[in-house]
Amino acid sequence: MAACMDATRCVPTGDVSLDLVKIEDNEAGSTVVDVHQVVRDLSGNILKGQIVQHVYSFRDGLIERMDIRKPATEPTHESSN
Repeated sequence: MAACMDATRCVPTGDVSLDLVKIEDNEAGSTVVDVHQVVRDLSGNILKGQIVQHVYSFRDGLIERMDIRKPATEPTHESSN
């Protein structure tokens, strides 16, 4: 992760990690990927942890568009006890 002053000067501001939670196709034909996103500062402190969705739209077998959004509801995590 970086803060950019312009197209050539960026300063590192932290780290983002993504963990896959779920993948499914929606009624519009897009693929919706739920991920757990954790943002840390340069010292490793967690700044934010949340579930976000990456929504992929396809045309002719290629990714045409990718959007990032908050899910309408938080996904439930089933335990395997």
